[in-house]
Amino acid sequence: MTAQQRRVSGIRRSLGLGLTLVGGAWYALRWLPSLDFGLPAWQTTSLAGLVAAATGITLLLPVRRRVSLGTFLVAVGVVAAASWVRLPVQPPQTPALRVAAINLQFSEADPAELREELAALDPDVLVLAEVDPAVIDDLVQALPRLELASPTPTGADSGTAVLLARTLTGSSTVRSTETSEPAGHQQPLVETPGLSVQAVHTQAPTTPDAWQSDLDRLDRVAAERRQPLIMVGDFNASADHPGFRQLAEGGTECRDTLLGSPTWPAPVPYVRIDHIVIFGGSCGAAGSFGVSGTDHRGIWADVTLD
Repeated sequence: MTAQQRRVSGIRRSLGLGLTLVGGAWYALRWLPSLDFGLPAWQTTSLAGLVAAATGITLLLPVRRRVSLGTFLVAVGVVAAASWVRLPVQPPQTPALRVAAINLQFSEADPAELREELAALDPDVLVLAEVDPAVIDDLVQALPRLELASPTPTGADSGTAVLLARTLTGSSTVRSTETSEPAGHQQPLVETPGLSVQAVHTQAPTTPDAWQSDLDRLDRVAAERRQPLIMVGDFNASADHPGFRQLAEGGTECRDTLLGSPTWPAPVPYVRIDHIVIFGGSCGAAGSFGVSGTDHRGIWADVTLD
C-alpha cells in the first residue's frame, strides 16, 4: 500500500468512525426526555442520524468504495421507502368511519380547495385546528352531512372544532373543553354512544413544560376511556418524541406508510406531527391531502371500532 493509499484509508476510517458515533448519538436522541426546545427539534431528524451511522459503518468495512456507496444508497432508499411506500390495506370487516383532520394555520387555508378536498373525502369525523367560526359556517353549508358537535371555535389562533356526521350527533355530548396553555388552544372531547372523539392541538414544544403537560393529559384521557376513543389532530409531536410514543402505546396510529407520510411544514414536509390514533379499534386505508395557505398537510383514515 502506497503512502497516498494509507492516507486515503486513514481518512476513510476516521470519517467512518466519526459518522458512526455522531449518527448513533443523533438517533439515540429520540429516547431522551424532551426538556427544552432544541432537543425536540433535533429529535424530529433522528432518521438522518440513522442514515449517517449506516454510512459510517460502511466506510469502516473493508469493502470497495463503490460497494460502500451502494450500501449508503440502499440505506437512504430504505428510509425513503418507509416514509413514502404505501402500506397494503385489508378490507374492513364492518362498516368503517372516515376520520380527517387539518390545521388551517389561522384559517388562512384556501377555502375553495378545503371544500373540494373534504367533499371528496366525505368524512364522518372531522377535526379542524386554528379555525374560526366563519370557516365552520362555510363548511357546514358546503358539506351538509356534517354539523358542529363541539363548542364554537374561539378564533383563528386557538379555535379547534369537531364536526360529525349528523347520524352520529343525535345524542352527542361535550364531555370537556380543555385548553392548551399558554396558547389557549381548544381541545374538546366529544362523546356519542359508542365513540369518543378527542380533538388535539397541543402547545408547541417551544414551551416544553406546557407541551409535555398536554401530552400527559391526553395520556390520561386514553387511560380513562370508557368506550372506543379516537384522538386526532395536531399533536406537535412525532414518533421520534418519547411523549407521543408513550401516548400512542395503548392504541393504534393510522398511517398510510410504515412511518406515516410527513405533514409539516407544507408544501415540503419532513416530519409527521398530525396523527389519528384509535383506542379500541383498528385502521384501514389512510392518506394525506394538501390545501394551499396552510403549513400542514391534512390527514385521513378509515377506522373500524371494536
